[in-house]
Amino acid sequence: MKIDFKKDILPHLLAVGVFLLVTIAFFNPVFFENKSLAQHDIQQWEGSAKELIDYRESTGEEGLWTNSMFGGMPGYLINVIWSDKPVEYLHRVYTLGLPHPVRVIFASFLSFYILMLAFRVRPSIAVGMSLAFGLSSYMIIGLGAGHNARIGAIAYMPLVVAGVHLAFMGKRWLGVGITTAAMAMHLRINHLQITYYLLLLLVVYGIVFLIINWKKGTLKTFGIDLGLLVAGVLIAVASMVGKFWSTYEYGKYSMRGKSELTSTQSGDKAGLAKDYAFQYSNGIFEPLVLIIPDFMGGSTSSLIISDENSETLDALRRSGDQETANQLARFSRAYWGKQSATAPYYAGAVIGLLFILGIFTMDKRLKIWL
Repeated sequence: MKIDFKKDILPHLLAVGVFLLVTIAFFNPVFFENKSLAQHDIQQWEGSAKELIDYRESTGEEGLWTNSMFGGMPGYLINVIWSDKPVEYLHRVYTLGLPHPVRVIFASFLSFYILMLAFRVRPSIAVGMSLAFGLSSYMIIGLGAGHNARIGAIAYMPLVVAGVHLAFMGKRWLGVGITTAAMAMHLRINHLQITYYLLLLLVVYGIVFLIINWKKGTLKTFGIDLGLLVAGVLIAVASMVGKFWSTYEYGKYSMRGKSELTSTQSGDKAGLAKDYAFQYSNGIFEPLVLIIPDFMGGSTSSLIISDENSETLDALRRSGDQETANQLARFSRAYWGKQSATAPYYAGAVIGLLFILGIFTMDKRLKIWL
């Protein structure tokens, strides 16, 4: 097979160049002013990990216990370097050696681009779709808050789906290879909640293609593809089994495990209380903020009085009691949903419209899945 550089390689090199330039331009203070993102959650983590970091620097060994959190807890849940260098190097190569955490956005661009190519979307269109994915408010707000693991795990989701799709569409070994590598990088980031969502997405995909292959009488081919994909995923899991297993063991002794106390009202229950577990979960209608700006009023940090035209602000000014006015001002937040802390993840009404239009032109098999 003869490769045409202008047709087969150049468009993809240009795409990677666009992703690199957009990443550098968007985070230009990181690259040109030696600045870093002020991430609240990471600043908290640095405080909790300081004892372990100091111990590593002074002894060259890994500390497996720290006294800087609660009454003391295993260090491997906070800052322990695991023997996952091959996967770490793969991650660095994939993100062209860009600094952490801005490389996460570049990875999201590239992963979504590969996904679009797997679905046979033209490179020029795939570039635009990838930029929309990587620069969505969900990714940027999450990264700004310091949710590096969550956003990083999401960045590799499209790459995993691309591998699975290629395997089931006749490119078995390419698909299995991409799935294995992508899953290893995804799991290394260690955000199993996102992995759970990825699993749900792939299970629905698998059921659709199971039915398709059953109707076509090609279940044997489907079974071979599925078996190889499962083997690839197991290899990826094996690369991080130490971290997963230690967390699983510790979970039994944490508040997520079975309690040694028995409540006279609710009985002996294992796991977290529902209210606690869903404390930061969206309400039923909250996902509508993706296509309707500030559908739930805005962010929990947005106060009504921040609007100079607010009648609430005007009333507080006319109250004559400055101390009471200042106290009441803190309760004038615009957000009226159920979360204790949230930001309005607006994706764009145009993106929603394009999705609906795309449904009418999609292959029937993919349409059912989507």
